[in-house]
Amino acid sequence: MTVALILATYAVLAAVLLPRALRRARWADRAPRLAISLWLAACASALASAALAGLTAVVPADAIGHGLARLFEVCAALLSGGSEIPVASAGFRLALLASGLIAGRAGFCVAAVLYRARRERRRHAEGLDLLGRHDGELGAVVVDYDEPLVYCLPGRRSKAVITTAALRSLPPEHVAAVLAHERAHLRGRHHLVLALAEG
Repeated sequence: MTVALILATYAVLAAVLLPRALRRARWADRAPRLAISLWLAACASALASAALAGLTAVVPADAIGHGLARLFEVCAALLSGGSEIPVASAGFRLALLASGLIAGRAGFCVAAVLYRARRERRRHAEGLDLLGRHDGELGAVVVDYDEPLVYCLPGRRSKAVITTAALRSLPPEHVAAVLAHERAHLRGRHHLVLALAEG
């Protein structure tokens, strides 16, 4: 029961305190990869702790020892009915259901973010097909617009986009640099990392 309490406490503290600490972190701008990795690790650890808290509460600690693999073996045996471990069947099934709901909710949220982003990207790409023109020399889509903007649109037909105002206001070497930066985002599939973090 102590392990379950520690896991549940950690899950709550990680979900409440870590986002606040990361938002205030001044170093995150200097080390964005580290900040994103830390954010994803904190999310995963909070979810795993919450999911495992219920299972460790109903499965006796002496039955599983200290190994996570043994916990999963015991859970599988309890589900199949072939376990000699004394555990309240209703409590175990409820804990397993709660763990499954936590994992299912996390998966649903990530899938919903990915679906919504894909739909928005498709609409945006359709708009670019109407309003923009592909410039082979730049390797980007040029949009006639009075505000200087450069961005990328990820997806199957990913593309870098630059406005005519940006082309007018930037020297050629800066245009090449910002387009290379956007292509690096596309190659690194940063949109997937951001979707995972948002989910």
